Amino acid sequence: MLVDESMTLVLIGLDKLKREVINIINNNSVIFRQISNYNIFGAILISSRGFEEGLLTFGYENIRLWRVNSKKGIIQGTNIYLGNTNRKVKYNSAVILHSIHDTLAFVVDSVGFITTISIS
Repeated sequence: MLVDESMTLVLIGLDKLKREVINIINNNSVIFRQISNYNIFGAILISSRGFEEGLLTFGYENIRLWRVNSKKGIIQGTNIYLGNTNRKVKYNSAVILHSIHDTLAFVVDSVGFITTISIS
């Protein structure tokens, strides 16, 4: 068995055409697979309850929110617009914090600058 059945695993890699691919695995099978045209260094689930609330990915010059559309069987991505502040920036780590009123994502770039995003 690959993982505990209650766990959700997000794998990101390259396909044969060297495109970024997001795979969400649950109950030992790939339940969603999505190709991304954007560079991805890492991903983090928005909720500790699983993939239903989506995930946040980060990479070179991009931070994206992905939502699961179970009816269509796809993951839909939305870019977080940061203007010129993300030019030539490599985002390399993130953390999600939950409070009663808000969910915040803190994404850190390669020089230690922190970008805060409200995900409500």
